[in-house]
Amino acid sequence: MDQTLRFDVLGPVTVTRDGVAVPITAAMPRAILAALLMQANKPVPATRLKSGLWGDSPPRSAAASLSNHILRLRRNLADAARDRIRATESGYAIRIQDGELDLDDFVELHGRGQQAVMRGDWAVAATELSRMLSLWRGEPVADVDSDVLCATERERLSEMRLQALGWRVDAELHLGRHAALIAELRVLTREHPLNETFPAQLILALHRSGRHADALAEYQRVRVLLRDELGVRPGPELVGLHARILARDCGLDWGAEPAPPRIPGPAPAPNPGMLPADGAILIGRDAQIKRLVAVFEGTFEAAVGRPAASMSPLAPPSTAVATIGGMSGIGKTALAVHVAHRVRSRFPDGQLFADLRGRTPTPARPAAVLAMFLRQLGVRPDEVPEHEEERSALFRTLLADRRVLVLLDDARDAAQIRPLVPGGAHCGLLATTSRRPSAPGWVHLDLDVLPDDPARELLARIIGPERVRAEPEAIDSVLTSCAGLPLALCVAGGRLAARPGWQIRDLASRLHTADGGLDQLSHGDHSVRAAFESGYAALAEPDGSLSPSQRMFCLLGLRTGPTIGLPAAAALAGLPAPEAERVLEALVDTYLLRSDRPGGYELHELLRVFAAERAQHDLGTATPRAVGLRVV
Repeated sequence: MDQTLRFDVLGPVTVTRDGVAVPITAAMPRAILAALLMQANKPVPATRLKSGLWGDSPPRSAAASLSNHILRLRRNLADAARDRIRATESGYAIRIQDGELDLDDFVELHGRGQQAVMRGDWAVAATELSRMLSLWRGEPVADVDSDVLCATERERLSEMRLQALGWRVDAELHLGRHAALIAELRVLTREHPLNETFPAQLILALHRSGRHADALAEYQRVRVLLRDELGVRPGPELVGLHARILARDCGLDWGAEPAPPRIPGPAPAPNPGMLPADGAILIGRDAQIKRLVAVFEGTFEAAVGRPAASMSPLAPPSTAVATIGGMSGIGKTALAVHVAHRVRSRFPDGQLFADLRGRTPTPARPAAVLAMFLRQLGVRPDEVPEHEEERSALFRTLLADRRVLVLLDDARDAAQIRPLVPGGAHCGLLATTSRRPSAPGWVHLDLDVLPDDPARELLARIIGPERVRAEPEAIDSVLTSCAGLPLALCVAGGRLAARPGWQIRDLASRLHTADGGLDQLSHGDHSVRAAFESGYAALAEPDGSLSPSQRMFCLLGLRTGPTIGLPAAAALAGLPAPEAERVLEALVDTYLLRSDRPGGYELHELLRVFAAERAQHDLGTATPRAVGLRVV
């Protein structure tokens, strides 16, 4: 029966017969076999074998000893292979058939891979070269200690492997596998620190994976290494790649067509990364996070099915725009920042951020924000257009073919947001707003207060579960006073965490005071009253006088109970029902009032306390009794 033989030299020398290892333990027979296999089917001079075994001064018995080692090797190979080794006129040769020697397969696959690379057949190149490289088990004939026999072939094969590695990585970069290559390329750059091929491929892979800063840092590392080790600068390939990344050359992108002529002007700066830190504790917002992430991943319909009533369907393929609304202190900014960090990998060309100060007397002007964004994108200050329309047009032009996320905090309304919307179909904008925007195609999400269980979990995360379990009744009292408002819960938890000697009931009793606990809901630079005041102040008339919305809000604070109907509210303010409804709906749109049914309105408990405070300050002689009589 024919027996299957396999000889492997790309690593320690091994021989197998029908899958079973044939042991060749003696050093000299193993060295002879290695030398013969490295020149399979070709004669190896006896003089070379002698030099390899005994050096430059072989003993007089070298010829006889060599014959004995050959005989011993034939015995090791046994009957099936003993006739493979034959004597020639000058030395010895081993006969190897197709498919029996890993070295032959290695060379053949190298040639196939090279041909595929030359014709641009990247899938075939990646397959053939991967098969070739999989044969490599380590340094060829690693268990043979003879430079005379193996040094030249080892160097040749190592160079072939290095060349094949470069070709295979190139092929996979052409196939879009850049992200998966990064870890391997980092190892290759460490193993071959002075080879510029692998750093160039690593820089390109990082760039295509959206890690532009890492790509630029890798170039600087190589530049410093070459300077310190060799006293030279990087070669033209590395220098050119670095320049193209700085210039935001879209021709580097995977699958890109030849880059179109660049818009005249300065090369953009490296990608901006302006997102604030994501450090807030988010409890009870998993569904909202999932919805918003789906918007920017392009899977909104798939993730949530038909949009909820409070959300408008996104109209692809335009820029993804989502807004988050809710009363002051509800956690809009924390949610927006968290979502922006979750989806930032979808926007590898940069992230922009601006605080629009929508609830302050001096909201940010879109023109000023656009000027800042343009500078971040590489436009020199003296080249920023003068007028808002021109700045917005240039902003859209610069982002037309890029993937950038814009995060806006505290927008006053849709009019403040609209000039800042990027023009590129692959960009995204996420904004928090103090007024419900009216813009077709934008996704809008309203945040509500936290139910008791998530509110309790939030407090436990801040002060520790042991303290929460120790005083359940006091915790219930604190939860009632905070009324599910995340800011109030965080402030209350912050005060308790900063005062470990306090009992929770100490804070609970302080929250049940005549002022409704607003004085106690302040810690550090966080204050529930201050958050409410900014929203209330934004309702003032342009000259600073009391607006009808502010007056209605104050009157609602003097009303006993959180809910009121339209007829009672109209009587409360002394207004005709249609005008009262307009004012009430304006308060709903600015999140100072809630309406779950037509003609019915509800004031959050802490907002009601704040409204009563403002009534005493802004309405003067108005009293709860007078208001109650008016409603009756």
